[in-house]
Amino acid sequence: MKKRKRRGCLARLLGRLIRLALVLCLLCYPLLEPYLLTVERQTLAFSDLPPAFDGLRVAFLSDIHWGPFFSQERLDRLVQRVNNLRPDLVLLGGDYADDSDAAVAFFEQRPAFSARLGVYAVAGNHDRVMPESNRAALEAAMTAAGVTPLFNCAAPLTLSGQSIYIAGIDDYGNGHPDVYAASRGLRADDFVIFLSHNPDVIPTLADVPCADGSTRWADLILCGHTHGGQLTLFGRRAIMPVNAYGERYRTGWKQENGAQILISNGVGTSVVPMRFFAPPQIHLLTLTCK
Repeated sequence: MKKRKRRGCLARLLGRLIRLALVLCLLCYPLLEPYLLTVERQTLAFSDLPPAFDGLRVAFLSDIHWGPFFSQERLDRLVQRVNNLRPDLVLLGGDYADDSDAAVAFFEQRPAFSARLGVYAVAGNHDRVMPESNRAALEAAMTAAGVTPLFNCAAPLTLSGQSIYIAGIDDYGNGHPDVYAASRGLRADDFVIFLSHNPDVIPTLADVPCADGSTRWADLILCGHTHGGQLTLFGRRAIMPVNAYGERYRTGWKQENGAQILISNGVGTSVVPMRFFAPPQIHLLTLTCK
């Protein structure tokens, strides 16, 4: 009887220790996940990609949130990690810091992203908390850092006499976005990468024609903003709403209106330095001709 009692006590103690360990893991893991930065590699085929751009390597990253929860040392490591991927093109999806002044400072300290075909960027909601006062300063800081700012425009990129276009808009929530201005000079047979920090703009693209009247002008759409939910119920859905369309544009790959769409989990964190089943991401996209 005594042996059975001892075994029973030991079993209960072991059970309690296991439950305590699980609770500690659940409490600690959200603080660890923001540091588990991964590189998602994807190869995408397009019928209208010009042959000169076959094999184009595009690095896309968003939502760095440089500041109290993302140190200069982490930023330096991030830039080096992106450069080590040897991308042909770097695209930045907004929210570089936690407010407008810090976003300007982010570019003023010249983050040394390197790509042979350039670095292009849109603004996020945190970068535009003072919409009327900081756009000029932000554009100037981006340009001085060797980054092409995309505020409601499309920039051509030419190789061997063939061109693609990188289009982008001001932040959909805090800025003055104008998709019509971004698409005005484009045609349906152009290859277009469209950047928007906030994915809530995606449904509106189907109502915006380009120069030849087509509304299917965007081939690849890249967005951030949601952080993948940042804190989720084991990856199934966000604990708190992350955009107007809920789970539809929370994270991952979609296809709509003839476009391949990526909503990135982003790199940093906002409000709290935690993630739960929404790991941070850099994306390396290889574009090929179909």
